[in-house]
Amino acid sequence: MWAYIGGDDPMRGESRGATGLAQRVAEKLNGRMLYVDEDMLNTSFPNTKSMAKKLEKLMERNGRPDIVIGHTAQQLAHKTDADPTFLIDTILPHIAKDMLPPTTGLNLIVPHHLTPDILAKNGQEFSAHHCNMARPLTAIFLADLANTDDTAGVIADTCLNGDGGTLYFCPSTRTNQMLYSRTTHDLDKILKRRGLTALFNVLAPPLDEVKNGFNPYIGLIDQADHAVLIGESQSIMSEAIVNGRPLHIHWPDSPAMIGAFEHHYQPLADAGYIRYLHHQKPNQTLNCTRLPPIDTSDIIATKIANDFDRSARVRTLRPGMMALQNPCCIKIKEPGAC
Repeated sequence: MWAYIGGDDPMRGESRGATGLAQRVAEKLNGRMLYVDEDMLNTSFPNTKSMAKKLEKLMERNGRPDIVIGHTAQQLAHKTDADPTFLIDTILPHIAKDMLPPTTGLNLIVPHHLTPDILAKNGQEFSAHHCNMARPLTAIFLADLANTDDTAGVIADTCLNGDGGTLYFCPSTRTNQMLYSRTTHDLDKILKRRGLTALFNVLAPPLDEVKNGFNPYIGLIDQADHAVLIGESQSIMSEAIVNGRPLHIHWPDSPAMIGAFEHHYQPLADAGYIRYLHHQKPNQTLNCTRLPPIDTSDIIATKIANDFDRSARVRTLRPGMMALQNPCCIKIKEPGAC
């Protein structure tokens, strides 16, 4: 089983999710998972120039994969004759959409790498890193910021109610540093203007610190009392609600786009997992009522493992036949197929 990331950023939700899904499928099949990206290949085979040759050498050393997961995995088929039984080279939202029922909103929740053990470990590290932090703790996850949006004003009007606490910004790989700095600077001015600096503490680690030093992301998912997402990210949304805490979303987009996003997430909003900051009433505190934990990673991994089990048996008996008609956007290649 390979999690094939290629040249993509390993910190992206898409990359982490593919790796987590591959690990779960491998565990269900009593197999082993190998993480493969360009850095890993360059480190393993520094004297080999061609990426195709590096992949061939990796297969000579570790064996050919039976399953490859990753949205860049099609590169593997183009560069080698690896010919895995399953080549799942689609993005995570499409996997969830095709493999899960739409009625409950489960098909909006993408697979990821978070497990209870990972959450607990990172939660403990976060607590040790931030002793005596004022509560409640509001995590503000940043996907996209926009020049035209008063993000600081929205946060101030919806997250600065109550008797105090900590607002903790967590930028992502997509966060624009200039807009991030402007947002936190504007929020600081609002705090001073409203006389709230003694009540609310704002933490906004620099992008390079989050990338190269202490990354609070998973710890915040585990420890935060409230969670807010600025911008659109199905990966962050799926991970932020894994423990049943509602996620409040603000999209810095046009009214038409906001309406489209609301329609898209309506099943999860109806279930209470998603709430909208622009629906929040002035002076109303954020709702932190916990719901049942929600995670589709294991459901999807089980489906893939079961389908692979069946197809592998058919392929063993009839190696020249396509293994099965797959309903889950999984491409199943015949031996020797292009």
